[in-house]
Amino acid sequence: MLLLLAALIGLLSPAVSGLFTRRFYDNPEMSAEVRRLPAGVKPTSYTLRLAVRPSEDRFEGSVQINVTFEQPTRVVKLYACRLTLFNVSVERVAETDVTYDMGMVALLLSEEVQPGESRLLQLHFEGEMREKLRDQYGGVYKESYKDGNELRWIVSLDKGFGHRMYASTVFPCFDEPALKASFEISVARPSGMTALSVMPRRATEPADEEGYEWDHFETTPPLSTYSVGFLVTNLTADPPINLYTETGNVTVQFHHRSKIRLGREWKRDIMMLHSALQYVVDYLGIPYPLPKLDIVAMPTYYWDQLSTMGLLVEREKVFPIGYTEMLPDLVDSWLIHFVSPEWWSDYYVSRYVAQFLLRETFVKTTGGASWYGFHMNRITTELTCPPNDGPHYTEDAGGSFLELMREMLSEETFRCGLRNFLLSNSYGTITASKLWSSLTERAHADGTLPQTLSVAELEASWLHGNRSIIPVLNVARDYSNNSALLRQHATVMCLNGSVAVEGDGRLWWIPIAYLTPHNMDLSGARPVRWMKERSLTINNLTDPESFVIVSPSDTGMFLVNYDSHNWRLLSRALSSSGKKFPASVRRKLLQDALLLASVGQLQHRTALDMTLFLFNETDFTVWAIFVAFLVGDCNRPFYGTPIEDKFNVYVRCLLTPVMEQSVNEYHQIANYYGRYIFRGHLYENLEAAGFQPFINFTEEYLRDYLAMFPLRDNSSQLVIFCPEFMTNDSANWRTELEGLQERISKLSPSESKFWEKSVANCPGYATLIERILNATLDELEPLTRSMWSRAIILITNDRHTRNETFRFFVQHFDQLQKRYSGRPEVWPHLVKAVISKIRTEEGLAELLAFYKANKNKLGSSRERVQTAIWEVRRAIEWNRDYLDEIDAWLSDTLATYGCYSSQ
Repeated sequence: MLLLLAALIGLLSPAVSGLFTRRFYDNPEMSAEVRRLPAGVKPTSYTLRLAVRPSEDRFEGSVQINVTFEQPTRVVKLYACRLTLFNVSVERVAETDVTYDMGMVALLLSEEVQPGESRLLQLHFEGEMREKLRDQYGGVYKESYKDGNELRWIVSLDKGFGHRMYASTVFPCFDEPALKASFEISVARPSGMTALSVMPRRATEPADEEGYEWDHFETTPPLSTYSVGFLVTNLTADPPINLYTETGNVTVQFHHRSKIRLGREWKRDIMMLHSALQYVVDYLGIPYPLPKLDIVAMPTYYWDQLSTMGLLVEREKVFPIGYTEMLPDLVDSWLIHFVSPEWWSDYYVSRYVAQFLLRETFVKTTGGASWYGFHMNRITTELTCPPNDGPHYTEDAGGSFLELMREMLSEETFRCGLRNFLLSNSYGTITASKLWSSLTERAHADGTLPQTLSVAELEASWLHGNRSIIPVLNVARDYSNNSALLRQHATVMCLNGSVAVEGDGRLWWIPIAYLTPHNMDLSGARPVRWMKERSLTINNLTDPESFVIVSPSDTGMFLVNYDSHNWRLLSRALSSSGKKFPASVRRKLLQDALLLASVGQLQHRTALDMTLFLFNETDFTVWAIFVAFLVGDCNRPFYGTPIEDKFNVYVRCLLTPVMEQSVNEYHQIANYYGRYIFRGHLYENLEAAGFQPFINFTEEYLRDYLAMFPLRDNSSQLVIFCPEFMTNDSANWRTELEGLQERISKLSPSESKFWEKSVANCPGYATLIERILNATLDELEPLTRSMWSRAIILITNDRHTRNETFRFFVQHFDQLQKRYSGRPEVWPHLVKAVISKIRTEEGLAELLAFYKANKNKLGSSRERVQTAIWEVRRAIEWNRDYLDEIDAWLSDTLATYGCYSSQ
């Protein structure tokens, strides 16, 4: 029989020592914030037996925990949340009473245990299984999916957001990161299903209960409880693939629904994963910690919190090109599970290192692709205005700081310091001070950091305090004596404006290094000094007609502004001989110019002059900065303005020579994932500028891609870009739109975004929008839930229909609110979609009139509308201040370069 039956027998016997049954419902994270386990008791190993019963929505099991005592005690405390415990006993202890308080279980021993002694704790438990992964509080959950016409289930341990304290929602344990131990795991599951866990399966045997089998797994190395995981599924398992590294063999197996056809793209994924494994092994000097790696394509997946060491769980839709999704979880195998934080307050340290290593591995394995748009996107998305209070530890910021340290301390010094840090804490615990000390000691020994300065001091200036505030370094050259005055000031960066906050007295340790036309070697650009002063003068610079690039670090940690003459020198040099500038320097200069102009600290003419070198630019990582800032959906400053069409002409003119060459050479690029990132993250926004070669190329790619995901109803033939129902009077347009919705949902975000934009050019688009809008009011046949997400995008992605949609929304507000305000999956998104892209005075007036008339009826959407009004006002102010200047620059440039609207 399974464990529950044995436990029930024990319940009937009053003589059983330690008999205890109680239900625990507390939030495990709340318990962690309030208290910690007392020192003196450490687990050394767990034997966990867990039986899952998806048909009954419950699970049960037992856990045996070997513990060692470091001080005399009669109390053993551990965590257990939302579990029913029974048959609790302690080896060689006559009686054990059990009490519970705030997520902790206290085992009260009848006799005192002395230091150095060991005991075996044994606890039986059961809990309820949740259907759907909806909250952040762990537990065992199940999710249904269909494979063909068959309904199937997946059961997994929900590791929870941030992996904090959630193992104790599945089994009683010492659920703190520093209390590492080995685990021997066995899972009982229905016959016909398969269990996966951290380690390889060593045996499978029938359970005593008919219809169940036990999967037994090899013993893990020492792990924190948050690294424990399992998954029960009947997905199809491909034959295992052996990946060989210099330090050992890793067996990889892919689990997926039978309908997924992977082909050559999956082979490329495996090749890239192999390259990543080898690169991390070489970089860290540490073997991959486990002998196997299971990769699971989840048909339904709401949160990124199921993966663990040796078990990567990804969304099904990312395959067959899933390398970019798998890589972060692979890197975590070293940085999150191999070493653990001493407490959750140190968890960010491993995230810093993981983010750094993730970017490094990505760059090296994709043929030089940058971590797409990160440097600019971190500044424009992480920073807020007005500034938030308090420190904000983010893995992106920490990863950038470590990149800065690598560049400033030298690659060799940084790598050796990082290796020492990890090797000295193998399967142990880490703190921030251990990492900064390791880097400091190596840098002092190598002479790459002044003896009077430590990495901890540098980190405090960059990562503590308010992360909404960043430094801008102004460089004002004195061309009469070849010197420059450097001055740092704090700025809150916001799109369409900035706020200078010099008065708060904050200063950063900024590395002062510089490049000139006579020395463009980045590897030798070590800091001449570290600047913590408000201002500093540097002497003996280059001649007045040669540019200077100060602090060329491409990490996104700070911006550098120059006097107008130095900017002109840089623009000319980039346009005439841009290839002499390293790609990272070209990215840095372009990013800083565009960002500084966007917040009013640099003339737009100057910033746009810095884009002219792109006529000859072929590095897609440089183009990513331009596209993300000036063309991409998030930051398009000219979207919906009077100069939008003129700017699109400039974009087409700028892109034509480069993109025609790129499209022609696409299939010859050596590295497949370099091509994928190029297409997926750079091409996706260029259709907005009407670049026809790109449209043709992407259409061909999309047709091939969509062929891998046939509709269940193969009789529905849908044209990919301009569906037939948009141009005829089909009475079944709702059904056909839903079919198209299903097909488009299989696309990656970049392909989906392309279709959303391109469909606005189709004949009959206005008719489709009219149909959708009228359907929102249709009493007899309203839009279904599955149509809403796509419909909202369709009715707002074109500026002409967007205006019509807003007026329709205002005119029929009472009817729409009555019908949809009670549907949270529809109403907030609809309100946001119809008001978020207004950019004109006329549109603002209509929005204000709507708000005044309906503010008492908006309910939960009232704040959303107030925010939209603020954003529209800011956008209009920005347009009023800068559009004339930009319009004049565009006119001059289009005439100079012979760019015409018909191009």
